[in-house]
Amino acid sequence: MGQACRGRGDGEHRGRLRQQFGCDWCGFNRESEAYAAAVHDAQIRHLGHVQPPSTSQPTANVLIPSFSHLTAKPTPEPEPAPKPKPKPKPKPKPAEPPAPPVTWYSSPPHRGETVRARFAPGNPRAIHWTVEPSTHPRLRDSALTNEERIADAEFHTRSYRELRDLLALLPSRLCALIDSLPNNAADRIDELILDLGAVPRLRFLTTSSPSTDEPRFIDLDAFGRVTAADLAHILDGRKFSSDRRGGIDGQLHRISWIADRDGKTRVGATLRVGRAAAPRTGLASVLLRDLVARGASLLIVGRPGTGKTHTLRDVCARLSESGQCVMVVDTSGEVSGMGSTPHAALHRCRRMHVPVRGDQHEVMLEAVQNHTPDIAAVDEIGTAREAGAARSISTRVGAVVATVHGSLASVLRNRELRDLVGGIAAATVGDFRAAQLGGRKTVAQRGGDAVFTVAVELVSRTEVRIVHDVNAFVDAVLDPTQTAWVERRRVIEGHRDVFEMVIEQYTEVKLGDVVV
Repeated sequence: MGQACRGRGDGEHRGRLRQQFGCDWCGFNRESEAYAAAVHDAQIRHLGHVQPPSTSQPTANVLIPSFSHLTAKPTPEPEPAPKPKPKPKPKPKPAEPPAPPVTWYSSPPHRGETVRARFAPGNPRAIHWTVEPSTHPRLRDSALTNEERIADAEFHTRSYRELRDLLALLPSRLCALIDSLPNNAADRIDELILDLGAVPRLRFLTTSSPSTDEPRFIDLDAFGRVTAADLAHILDGRKFSSDRRGGIDGQLHRISWIADRDGKTRVGATLRVGRAAAPRTGLASVLLRDLVARGASLLIVGRPGTGKTHTLRDVCARLSESGQCVMVVDTSGEVSGMGSTPHAALHRCRRMHVPVRGDQHEVMLEAVQNHTPDIAAVDEIGTAREAGAARSISTRVGAVVATVHGSLASVLRNRELRDLVGGIAAATVGDFRAAQLGGRKTVAQRGGDAVFTVAVELVSRTEVRIVHDVNAFVDAVLDPTQTAWVERRRVIEGHRDVFEMVIEQYTEVKLGDVVV
């Protein structure tokens, strides 16, 4: 075998030449060393592995064979180094949810009124809204028409006559003692309280800021102690319902009595003076006139003596004047009066009596099923069955107007009545929401839509608090990340037709107070 050439190359090149030509390096068996060197250099240059040989190397004058029939795999270019991935930016901490926007509401003024609004000192979210008394048309006698003057005179005459009819039921000595009180105190009586063995007591109407000159209670010590004969003089011959309530036919007064342990012996009586709202001066005409114009379902909440029934009657009268058919379910006769004919204060409203107090929920359904009113009004919803009946009839009429004892806070805490404002149910939230709530996985939320769109809490007979959207209000109360707002309206002292409005934060209910 000939001498191997001095070629250079990689392993792949050597293996290919050895297979084809039998040479360890260049594949040619030639004795000439110069020939082998020339062949090797030409071959390597053709394959592109090495640079051409230097000119100083001696070469022979020989024929160099062609290697064009050989194909070599091109050397792949090195892949570019991958660019380093940019480091992810740290995620910013979730910002606190922004405060919910505050929706401002105000009662639309009459034409020609001047309205002044200003932010409350130290509270940029509260606004005072006031109608200028000098521009209010109802504050000037010259603005009243002849028909309005006649209506006003008839109202005052009727109110005085009804008050005298109630006082005529009392023993003559007690009636004379009340008439002798100074400053026409009889015109401001709200209730007359008579308990066996105690002196009679008078309770008067109060405002949001009662003066010290007008006490709320007066004890009639000069009369002496009430006897059984005094009670019999008032109660004998009168008709009472199953809940011991009665009255005078065609009037708004309420007469109720207290039974002894045996359920028959009368040991006390309460006479409440029923008064209709004077023309253009009731809450529905002043503080709630925009709500009446909306015609939305209205829940009136208030403690005893704040004027719930009085306000319900006034709202129903204003709704009936707008041309809507209003049906009043009157349990005790306070809304429409006792007797077969409704009181004139209801205007064009219809009414249904409730013979037995426990059957009020059935009469509510009957009123809607048999008489198809546009608006149903109910006085004193107090049980779960009545709350369920209110939800049932709310789907069949245009609106529902009702009263409930207590406050907004007490309604939310009451398991039987909270369905009126949507109810409360327990729910499990995800991890993200739980982190926002401080790690709590189980939360309280509104169970459904509220029966009533708007809620009005009567603080007094001249001041109210309004919730314009009950669903949103309950959601805000139950969500610790939100703020609940209410609108407070107050009649300006000395001007019955003008009021001041303030939007304030509601803090009377906390999450721990509400039990699911």
